[in-house]
Amino acid sequence: MTLATGCRSASSDSTSGSGPPQGETVTLPTPKTTGATPLETVINRRRSQRDFGPAALSPDELVQLTWAAQGLTDKERGLRASPSAGALYPLELYLVDGKGVSHYDPAHNSLRLATPGDHRADLAHVAVGQPQLGTAAANLVFTGVTTRLRPKYGDRAERYAFIEVGHAAENVQYIVSVGRPAK
Repeated sequence: MTLATGCRSASSDSTSGSGPPQGETVTLPTPKTTGATPLETVINRRRSQRDFGPAALSPDELVQLTWAAQGLTDKERGLRASPSAGALYPLELYLVDGKGVSHYDPAHNSLRLATPGDHRADLAHVAVGQPQLGTAAANLVFTGVTTRLRPKYGDRAERYAFIEVGHAAENVQYIVSVGRPAK
């Protein structure tokens, strides 16, 4: 499985109606929420990786990654797989692959094409010193909408958004590690 993660702070709020344009929406399969690999084994296998393959990810692989990053774990209360300060969830998740840039909607477990076309080379360019992003099958990009945090946390909003990216990215790494053979 191939993956790259990154973070960028954003000031606009995509829930206000000014978010990504409406494009093709793909509903993902239901994520697996149980597994046979003990958490300790997953933690032991977790490694950063910089060699990404070009093969597209399957819907089953995509759903596990997006769900681990920002998917719902409690639909009634709107809680997600990664923790959030005040449960305000400032993160937005985007998938950048050969088809385009897609926005992940946790409420509907779907990806909506925001910008068609292969923008992986653009991503590699802005991620100085990360040329592998241009060839990775899938890149997960997190943006932090700090305006969701600022009313409650003031000047700490940006700091909390970055902390949340760390939590979400680590969840993704755990999912990737489940499929990695033991060394």
